[in-house]
Amino acid sequence: MNEWDAIASASRPISNRKRGILATKISSQVGEGDYAHGFTLPSLDGENITLSDYKGKRVILFMWASW
Repeated sequence: MNEWDAIASASRPISNRKRGILATKISSQVGEGDYAHGFTLPSLDGENITLSDYKGKRVILFMWASW
């Protein structure tokens, strides 16, 4: 078991542990200046926003977590 797996397996609750593992995998694949993978998320007003809606524009992705 590597260090990240050990940390993830010790965290609770399970749903947060799975999110942490996913975040670790994603962050190791994408770096500053790289193209982001497509995604869709709800906006503050509840509408779905897709990254491709902003094609050709500069987009800043600010990610944070509270777990």
